[in-house]
Amino acid sequence: MKLKCRISLITKHLFSLVFLCLALSGIAFGQASIGGIGARLGLDTVAGSTLPIIVSIIAKSPAEGVLKEKQYILKVNEFNCKDKSIDEIVGVIRGEAGTHVKVTVADDRSGKNQTEHDFTRISMTFADPVTSFNDAREMEVKALKKQGKTITKTFTSDCGNYFFNFNADPGTYKIRFLTLDEKGAGAYKPGYEASATVFDNEKEANAITLKAIPPKDVTTSMIVELDGELSFTKESVGTISIKIKPLDEFSRCKAMYIVVYSD
Repeated sequence: MKLKCRISLITKHLFSLVFLCLALSGIAFGQASIGGIGARLGLDTVAGSTLPIIVSIIAKSPAEGVLKEKQYILKVNEFNCKDKSIDEIVGVIRGEAGTHVKVTVADDRSGKNQTEHDFTRISMTFADPVTSFNDAREMEVKALKKQGKTITKTFTSDCGNYFFNFNADPGTYKIRFLTLDEKGAGAYKPGYEASATVFDNEKEANAITLKAIPPKDVTTSMIVELDGELSFTKESVGTISIKIKPLDEFSRCKAMYIVVYSD
């Protein structure tokens, strides 16, 4: 199975503290809960065609001991999962706790070792992934402060194309730009490209491109991280140019967070 990834995901340094994924077991925002089976998914894309693939199994859930990581989900009841969005797939899998759902899985996209399993949904509660993403970033900023770093500015927003400014005294500034991928595990081709450049407003021609941090484990994160640094010889204004480019109709960047700091 050949999987391609167009952007790298964060799984190292301070910015690897959070494990965020979309749960097949159901999504719950706030205190509400939804019945599900207890599996987490990503979307595998080959030649423009997608299929959901199991990223991990939640312990003590109906899926534990029945489904396996890296299995493909072909059907949910009679719903064909090929080329469907995660929202559509999760919408069929989740339902009222105590009700039944049939899930057909296979070891590869062609249907090798195809099996059908009947699950009884159980009630599960999960935090809103965007809230969890932002909360984790705030924890990381606090950790930087404890290390003696000077935080120049932080910025959080829905994803989009932005120009982000910060005031800079002479010195070197480090920039980290993080985004939250709605689709699922990055090993299965995230659905957008994130890019950013940083420059001194007086030297725009010398813009520096933020680089993707290489992943340690691309199967368990939905967070994309880019980082870089820029030095100023005198008081000035730094600018970060951000671009988000969708790659398909199924995915989008849910949230982004920027932190600018110095030693």
